[in-house]
Amino acid sequence: MLKHPKQSPRIRELFIFLVCLLVLGTSKIHAFPIDNGSFTSSGGLDWLDLTESRGMSYDKVLAATQDSTSDFYGWRYATGNEFDALMLDFGFSSNNVCSNGLIFCDTYDEGLNGLNTAIAMLGDTYVDYLLDNNIATTITSGYGYSWGLLADEYSSGYNNSAMLSDSLNGTEQPDNIQTHWGHINPNYINHVNSGSYLVRNSILSEVPEPASLSLIFLGLVSLVLTRRRQS
Repeated sequence: MLKHPKQSPRIRELFIFLVCLLVLGTSKIHAFPIDNGSFTSSGGLDWLDLTESRGMSYDKVLAATQDSTSDFYGWRYATGNEFDALMLDFGFSSNNVCSNGLIFCDTYDEGLNGLNTAIAMLGDTYVDYLLDNNIATTITSGYGYSWGLLADEYSSGYNNSAMLSDSLNGTEQPDNIQTHWGHINPNYINHVNSGSYLVRNSILSEVPEPASLSLIFLGLVSLVLTRRRQS
């Protein structure tokens, strides 16, 4: 009867160790976006609340992201593709292909599941504007809109913006998500109802999932048992 060649203990240990590293390196948290108060984490990125930059021009925010004394330092402008990926993480889908190659330029039936949660998490720039200016309203956060500038340039001197909306300037309308809502001159200062979509690499994306930790633990247990058998 054929016998399998005896496996070297060192090779077996190295194999187990490499499997553990592979699990640790490839299994990152990637689920429904997480609300962390002033920012939302999703897909390896943190998204700063839009109301933090509401009313500031693109140029002013961009300069602040490069100023080490600014609260915006370490953040950068999100691209339209990153916004689209965030919408997919929220569970939204699109059948449209926008003219600029992005995917969200849709109007949905009223009551799109999860839209109000997403607006509240990303920052309701319209409701924030009303409250900041003591304007009476019955609209609560999440039922206005999240409107912000993106890194993408629509044409020379104009940047795309993106919007999730449940009502537009107080008027109820079909829900919509658009990756290019208006094209804003970067120097325009008093755009009081919009902010900027700013992102940074999220430290949360580096934390292994519980399942990954379990696999790593099992790998370590196997390593210990192998050494005990050898002794």
